[in-house]
Amino acid sequence: MPRISPRLAQWRLVLILTASIACLFGAGVGTAAANPLPPEGVFENCALDTQMSTCVQRLQAMHQGGIQVVLITAWSGSLDSLSTYAQAAHSMGMSVMWELSNPIWWQSPASGTQIDGYVSGFATACGCTQNGAVLDYMISWLAQLPGTYGYYAADDSMLGPGDRDGVAAFVSRIKRDDPVHTVMIGSGDARQ
Repeated sequence: MPRISPRLAQWRLVLILTASIACLFGAGVGTAAANPLPPEGVFENCALDTQMSTCVQRLQAMHQGGIQVVLITAWSGSLDSLSTYAQAAHSMGMSVMWELSNPIWWQSPASGTQIDGYVSGFATACGCTQNGAVLDYMISWLAQLPGTYGYYAADDSMLGPGDRDGVAAFVSRIKRDDPVHTVMIGSGDARQ
């Protein structure tokens, strides 16, 4: 799956948050005063296994800039690195939203094994290879990390016309595995 540049990803999140805020508060100005704005977040693309000190320095810069949530791919490092990163963010008063967006989750059956190549650390840790079992383990494991804000399931740039039922099942499974944390699907297009 092609990756977008960190700069483009940051702007994508700004657009998504703007669209989300517009949807949340579009019904009337009076509701904005009663409901606080959601926390501000930014996409991050840092090699946790090889650049942890740089990644933590970037977290500090984000925190100093007022960012409250960092969104990073859930397989951007080993499980030890993910844990270290989450702890560093939490110690600064920040939260982590784990990006799970990969069409394999919603386009392939839970009994398939296609996701193993992307999340081999989780597959090895749980001793499983089937997409559904790996997802269940991953969500349960990430939910226990300090500072987990939630999960970025997908965005409209990767969804096709036939993906609705698969995405709904994917999101439902995440919510079943972790009913406490937020699950987000982003859209930069207000028509969707």
